[in-house]
Formats: sequence, C-alpha cells, structure tokens
Amino acid sequence: MDSTSEDNARITNALTDQKTIQQLSSTGYAAKEKRAELKRIAAAKKEKAEAAGKTAADTQGKTGETSGDRAS
Repeated sequence: MDSTSEDNARITNALTDQKTIQQLSSTGYAAKEKRAELKRIAAAKKEKAEAAGKTAADTQGKTGETSGDRAS
C-alpha cells in the first residue's frame, strides 16, 4: 500500500469511529446554536436602536423642534 492509500485508510477509520462522530456532531450543534444566539442578539440590538430612533423622532416631532431651531 502506498502512503496515500494508507493515509486514506487512517482517515476513514478515524472518521467512522463512533466517539469521533459524536464529538464532531456535538461540536457542530454547539456552533449552530451559537450562531443562532448571535443572530438573536444582533436582531434585538437592531430593534432597540430602531425603537430609540423612533422615540427620538417622535419626541422631536411633538415639540415641533428641529436641531436647527434650537437656540445655543
């Protein structure tokens, strides 16, 4: 057997080992959950920023004041 065939055989044996499969699967699931969590956090931050922007616009609209109208 040449070295490439031996390497392929070792890789195949390692990747078909049940313990390795479980480790790779659990790591993959953990990464997937972390990405989902980060997306939820980013969405919440975006919503909060948009709400703050709307609140500022509403407050400015209620007073009838714009940044150019204010006396320094």
